Amino acid sequence: MKIEPTEGWSSYTMGSLFAGTGGFELAGIWAGIKPIWSNEKNKKSAQGLRRKFRHQIIEQDIKTLDAKQLPTVDIICGGDPCQPHSVAGKRKGTDDNRFLWPEMLRIVKEVCPIFVLNENVSGSITNGVLDLKMDALESAGYTCQAYNIPAASVGALHIRARIWLIAFNANSCSNSRNTRELSQSSSKEWLSEFEQLEQPGQPVSLWPDLTDSNHKRLREQYNASQSTVLQEGLS
Repeated sequence: MKIEPTEGWSSYTMGSLFAGTGGFELAGIWAGIKPIWSNEKNKKSAQGLRRKFRHQIIEQDIKTLDAKQLPTVDIICGGDPCQPHSVAGKRKGTDDNRFLWPEMLRIVKEVCPIFVLNENVSGSITNGVLDLKMDALESAGYTCQAYNIPAASVGALHIRARIWLIAFNANSCSNSRNTRELSQSSSKEWLSEFEQLEQPGQPVSLWPDLTDSNHKRLREQYNASQSTVLQEGLS
């Protein structure tokens, strides 16, 4: 798979919390952003991250993660556990011991990136947690906007609504340092290294080659939602 940096993002760096299988890291690399570190406490997931990437993988519980030991990055991303908010669970919200947003917020405040990207389920809207997150980030100097971008918007055959919270701070600590030391040429060098690692298969069409009426109906529904879903904002 040949990857080229996206113009405008190739000098940015990122750190990832609740890294899992590395979805944020892979998306960042596709955009030309260089991953610097990822945090994941699950041993098997951390092993998978080491097979896929060459940046620092910190196998540790986020509750014991010392932000002062983390290299400064331009972007911190992560999807904190969704179980406290999911409509499929008990929805204990902030009373759930799996509610780990405060830990992500702690690290954001100490590392002070330019951008923060957070993902969670739509249940985080109705239980008030999304508002809580936005209030906390705005109090820390960030401007926030949330978007509902479901899996259906990229061609999946199910809706699976997901809330993407984007925060920006023009006066962040990392913006005041020299964050542009990663040149376009060096970006190509580390992307070249990435291409040597274990890679996912080529993208495949999520639409089966069907001739029945359901296929036509689903395709029409998808086309109708595709044009507007990325424009939908949540205040």
